[in-house]
Amino acid sequence: MMMNTTLNPLRGLRLETMAQALEQQLQQSGISAMSFEERLALLVDREVHGRQDRRCARLLKTAKLKYPQAAIEDLDSRSTRGIERSAVMSLALGEWVNAGHAVLITGATGAGKSWLACALAQHACRRGHSALRLAGSSPGRGTAHSPCQRHLYALAGHAQKY
Repeated sequence: MMMNTTLNPLRGLRLETMAQALEQQLQQSGISAMSFEERLALLVDREVHGRQDRRCARLLKTAKLKYPQAAIEDLDSRSTRGIERSAVMSLALGEWVNAGHAVLITGATGAGKSWLACALAQHACRRGHSALRLAGSSPGRGTAHSPCQRHLYALAGHAQKY
């Protein structure tokens, strides 16, 4: 009964993971050998990691990635692919995110642009950043485009000439 007076306020404070960890501690027989500070540290650690996991899951769900399983660690950087692993790893460090920059990935059809974009977005989400994958299409495919989109397509076409 005494534990309910602790568990209910924890849940009221939205510390559900900590409350679950406390219930698990109470069911373990050898937990009493640990000091109060050690047990409290375990509870706080579980809550912090639980919040990080939920935040990452929410960010990944919001990003709506085409390839949610894409991971930067699984990048195939064989020389035949034409991908510089060092360039991709520097992108994975996230300095471009901290600087507020965007990444534009171009290449031939089937080169893995979408997968690479999803891998970078997934890595950014794991680091606590939000991500948005924008897939462009060419104008003139029966899709209405805003003047801004037409301007971006014109810029993209201009950049491809060089």
